[in-house]
Amino acid sequence: MWSLQRRVIFTGLAWAILATLFGAFALTKAFDQIASQRFDQELRDRHAQLIAALGDSRSQAELEGLLTDPIYQRAYSGTYWQVANLDDVLLTSPSLFDSDLQLEQTPSPGASFWEGAGPNGVIRGIHESITLNDGSIWAVIVAKDLAALVAERSVMQRSSA
Repeated sequence: MWSLQRRVIFTGLAWAILATLFGAFALTKAFDQIASQRFDQELRDRHAQLIAALGDSRSQAELEGLLTDPIYQRAYSGTYWQVANLDDVLLTSPSLFDSDLQLEQTPSPGASFWEGAGPNGVIRGIHESITLNDGSIWAVIVAKDLAALVAERSVMQRSSA
């Protein structure tokens, strides 16, 4: 039979271990949520930049001139944009090189997130159908490799260890 002192110590240790495990799990979930929110916010920001640039340009060269982030210039960099209209005009970032972004559904008014296959693996993106002042309708798509999200989560988890 255990003494009262040993039972209290054992119970305290068991609760401490459970609390530590629960805290570690909660912290990991919080870090994952923060990383996902930052990833999605970056997509929203890049999407808004692309819409603004599209309204000010009509050619691939003009659009690229307004979107000066070097990540768009490097082939298969992991960050991509694409715009298309009903007249089969397709403009893509140089980072897509010889491919384009395939959506399973047609973009509709109002931005929405999607995941799919990209040039280097799985990507997450935001797409929307917009109407410019001249009445032309464009599908605007911005996407980023999910590998970037996984890497950010890893960095956050390592920094907390």
